[in-house]
Amino acid sequence: MIALVAADMLVVLAGHGLLRLAGGGRPIRRLGVLGAGSLSVLSGATLLALATTVAGVLGRSTRPWPLLVSVLVVLAAAGLLPERQVRPAADGAGDQRPTRVGDLASAAVSAAVGLRLAGWVAGLPVWHNDEAAIWAYRGRLLSLAGHLDPRAFLGVQVLYPTQNYPLLVPAHIAWSDAWLGRPADGPARLQLAALFVAMLMVTGWAVTRLAGSFAAVAAVLTVAAMPGGLSHVAILLTADLTLLAFALPLVLVLALWARTGERMLLAAAAVLAAGAASTKDEGLLFALAAMAAAGLVTPSARARLRLVVAAAAAAASAAPWVVFTRLHGVESSVVNGDTLSPASLRRTLPMAGAVATAVRDHWPGSPALVALLLVPAALLAAARGQGRLLAQIAVTAAVATAGLYAQYVVSVQGTGAAAAAYIEGHFWST
Repeated sequence: MIALVAADMLVVLAGHGLLRLAGGGRPIRRLGVLGAGSLSVLSGATLLALATTVAGVLGRSTRPWPLLVSVLVVLAAAGLLPERQVRPAADGAGDQRPTRVGDLASAAVSAAVGLRLAGWVAGLPVWHNDEAAIWAYRGRLLSLAGHLDPRAFLGVQVLYPTQNYPLLVPAHIAWSDAWLGRPADGPARLQLAALFVAMLMVTGWAVTRLAGSFAAVAAVLTVAAMPGGLSHVAILLTADLTLLAFALPLVLVLALWARTGERMLLAAAAVLAAGAASTKDEGLLFALAAMAAAGLVTPSARARLRLVVAAAAAAASAAPWVVFTRLHGVESSVVNGDTLSPASLRRTLPMAGAVATAVRDHWPGSPALVALLLVPAALLAAARGQGRLLAQIAVTAAVATAGLYAQYVVSVQGTGAAAAAYIEGHFWST
């Protein structure tokens, strides 16, 4: 276990180095201790996923030695290089002042949630179908076989519509197994729990700077207590909460960047977007929705151009996996050439109303209660001059929701009563 902890520290230091190179300065100086530390955890996780994916696609070893560790060591060393010129942090972004009260309070709450989560998952074996057949299956393929074998997708994966899911979660399972010297479900879960805690800490850090200390603690508690979060999804060895661990900080970091223009924040946003895209198919949708929304509320043409470059870099990070899956005929049965064909769309579009009803009935939260909470909050934000922030969050949510809704519609199977039964069963199970 000591070896795994040391290896995870190397991943975090490599994430710090990646932020240092992309952001052009020391993350701690620009972002403060809490922001730099928690974002380094998420950046390191992204780096490990991308390095494992590239190694697997190229037919190289997906075990730590020698390629993965070499990449991580180089980037970790880059993060320790002396800074040539000290540039003051942008107003409201980084922090050369003492750590804010909101940082301390939200970090304490996040750590308490993390300890509770770790206690749940540390000894929990794989028990859920999706854990075994999608995530742990691929992770053990990478650790035990030591390479990415496309023939694996001809096995149990054929029974699932998600054959083309990216490799961030399997890469972390393989990383944990390799340093322990054996397959171990509990430590693999702890890898994902660490990402969840890092998300909570980024949330507290960002909201402290956007809205103050009280709002930061409230935000951390709100995220930790969301329906189905810690009670179910966070204890599973799947990518659902892992996707949120990248997508939510991305939205908040972009909100800070839109306010300050700090280069380090945009660099962090690009890395977070790449991490989101490495989790599930929906990750790239969420990332591009967040970046498009930030671009709409950014008045500077130069800033928008930089955002486009960051978004392109995040999208390009998904290219090796996309190319690999296409070359080997591995694709999703949800969104593909068949489901997007004119004939298929003529069959599925009439079911759009039934899908909307299923969203209303099955997604967590009462629409009336959500409106009751959000409308006054939106009016208050607008009255306090936070119109751009309000618009950014609203557009992000609208685009992401529309994308998910369209995915549900185009993937409907059958017609008539059979299609209605499919929709009900699909929403119930997810």
